[in-house]
Amino acid sequence: MKSNYYFSVEDILVRKYFEHAKVIAGHNGLSRQVKWVHVVEVTSIKIFLTEMN
Repeated sequence: MKSNYYFSVEDILVRKYFEHAKVIAGHNGLSRQVKWVHVVEVTSIKIFLTEMN
């Protein structure tokens, strides 16, 4: 069953959980449809992240 409703990136960023989030690139894509998400349920994800230079 497909839904005709979708969330945009901007719809998600205005929610309480993202109140401290900051868009640093890709502002033109804020109206794009979110098709997939991944939820991480750990308190510290630093070990899973890599810094990009």
